[in-house]
Amino acid sequence: MSSLNELLKTKGQNLRRVTTRVTLPSGRVFHEGDGVAVESEQSYGFVIDNTPDLQVGQVEEGLFVASQDVANDAELIKQYGITHVLNVAGVPSQKLLDLHYLDVHILDLPEEPLSCHFAKCFEFIDEALKNGRVLVHCNAGVSRSVSIVVAFLMCRRQKSLCEAISQVKAARPRAQPNAGFVKQLKMYESSILNNDSKPNS
Repeated sequence: MSSLNELLKTKGQNLRRVTTRVTLPSGRVFHEGDGVAVESEQSYGFVIDNTPDLQVGQVEEGLFVASQDVANDAELIKQYGITHVLNVAGVPSQKLLDLHYLDVHILDLPEEPLSCHFAKCFEFIDEALKNGRVLVHCNAGVSRSVSIVVAFLMCRRQKSLCEAISQVKAARPRAQPNAGFVKQLKMYESSILNNDSKPNS
């Protein structure tokens, strides 16, 4: 038994001291070693992308989809003749002068219900297209805004889900609704088809 303890003690002396970096959800960072935790730098807990995404996707005449970077760029808004901005991100957007805005709070979570927002969003887009041009955006211009535009095309332009997604992706290659939104859009397509197949009463 004593030889085992001596062996462990000898081997332990040859081990290198290591520290473990721990990042909490709040962004606080600690380095732990020898049972002691020392707080170090502040971190955000996610990768910060400082490169603006200024790609504007024209889905059809007067209808655009993009990231929040475009919505905050006065020169691009002027260049594309945008008169209305539909923001479906979870936070209010910066407001530029002489534009019409609608902020709709949608989270980019698979379980977030989309259809309860359709009527309000579609009415805003319809109104904008009567005599103006509308930009639909979320944070990244990938999931939420794309899902709303896809649903709009399905409802107002009688496009299938596949056709609508293809049309939006052609305009905005980064378009990729999250899996839950795709599932909801499939259900929405089915509800449209079921309503169309019902005889008029």
